[in-house]
Amino acid sequence: MENFKLTTLDDANGDIDARWYVSYSFLNPETNKYQRFKISISQRHKTKTAKYRKAEQLKKEIDTKLLKGWNPFEDDQPNLITTDKAFKLFLKVSEKTLRKRTMQTYSSFITRISLWANKERIQNIPISHFSYHHAQKFMDYLIMNQEINNRTYNNYVSTYRIVFNFFEKREFILKNPFMKVDFLREDEGKIVAFTDNEWKIIYNKLPEEDPQLWIIANLIYYACLRPAEIMRLKFENIDMNRQKIYSLACNSKNRKQQVIEMSSLLHPILSTMKWDLPQDYYIFSKNLLPGKVENYPTRIAERWRKFADRNGIKDKTIYNLKHNAAGRLIDAGFNPRDIQLHLRHSSLEQTEIYIEKFRNVSSERLKNDFPPFV
Repeated sequence: MENFKLTTLDDANGDIDARWYVSYSFLNPETNKYQRFKISISQRHKTKTAKYRKAEQLKKEIDTKLLKGWNPFEDDQPNLITTDKAFKLFLKVSEKTLRKRTMQTYSSFITRISLWANKERIQNIPISHFSYHHAQKFMDYLIMNQEINNRTYNNYVSTYRIVFNFFEKREFILKNPFMKVDFLREDEGKIVAFTDNEWKIIYNKLPEEDPQLWIIANLIYYACLRPAEIMRLKFENIDMNRQKIYSLACNSKNRKQQVIEMSSLLHPILSTMKWDLPQDYYIFSKNLLPGKVENYPTRIAERWRKFADRNGIKDKTIYNLKHNAAGRLIDAGFNPRDIQLHLRHSSLEQTEIYIEKFRNVSSERLKNDFPPFV
């Protein structure tokens, strides 16, 4: 028995607006069954004549290769690379350009879709055959079997769009199958701030119970730094004399070089740190103490959770201090543009979300100092 079947043309009954395919079959070594491969005729060929000419060219090329012993399961041509190999290639290329933490996230996402592909026995189909129907079936599987919420579902869709954009740019696929997968409706995100009582607990107890975490809390409150940025801060990134903090492009969320003005109230807090260490040391390394090795942002969350549990603070993270800062700046009457720049929002619309949350009722000043009707 031959291990292949020569090419045939599906010309959609001559409909030039429909997708035309040249297809052939090859014996899958794992299933011992013929597996069909389809190569699409590009829509750039506008006429029947042009489409038939391209089809004959493809048929001749593929048949010649098949007759010479070519095996598509051992081939790495862009449109024939298997789904499994394509996922591995994405990770291999990405690890050279992405941060370690981001790479771990992508690895987790790729592992999940790879396991599903193996379960569905499609890991060896060409990545070019991974269609919208596969993408939607996979997302349906996640929401039905993994009990993920709508926000997590949308994060998955966004991530897999990035992965398959990688394949599209390299012409492994014609179209990104995840672009047709719709996002689900999400509940409006909450902007949570600490209550006055919780604020007093933090202010009165954190400096003594955990001095390093207290410094981090002040960096979040006064400089609006994210935990990931804080863990990547080195002594060389802080200029105590000029009172500036340099959030490097590789540190910030939006990959932009940013200079943060240091509040005069933050300066004495940072002055309590030991500054006679090598400038290339991370300020918060192992145990949140200075050191040579970059630590994970989750270490901040772990230390915070211990403090919060001891003091009865529930369902709030240390990063919520940024929300308190935003609320107080709004209450103090700062210009929205100044607040936007300080919070490092990419647009004023983002800042207006905070203003809406903290100023959805009229202010005390309006109530008490309303201009008289005279």
